[in-house]
Amino acid sequence: MKTVKVYQYDAFLCEPNQGNPADVVLNGDVLTTDEMQAIAHEVQIETNAGTIPVAIEKASGSWKVTMTQNPTQFKPFNSSVRQLCEAMKPVISKI
Repeated sequence: MKTVKVYQYDAFLCEPNQGNPADVVLNGDVLTTDEMQAIAHEVQIETNAGTIPVAIEKASGSWKVTMTQNPTQFKPFNSSVRQLCEAMKPVISKI
């Protein structure tokens, strides 16, 4: 497997390690689907989102970000609200 650098970005919250983690690989368009899935497994992505190809380009003085995402798949919620909150570790003052 190729060696790649994986950056972690915490989305949706300002506090580190409290947001929705997104692992980012720059220039991922040179990777095959199998390589992307292997990276996702290696960094232990705990989501069904999997890998999402993203293109970033600068055009006319601004940045353009294009993502290709799989269709949404809804799954039944088979847990308690308490377990959900414990898993998400929300900051109550932010809710």
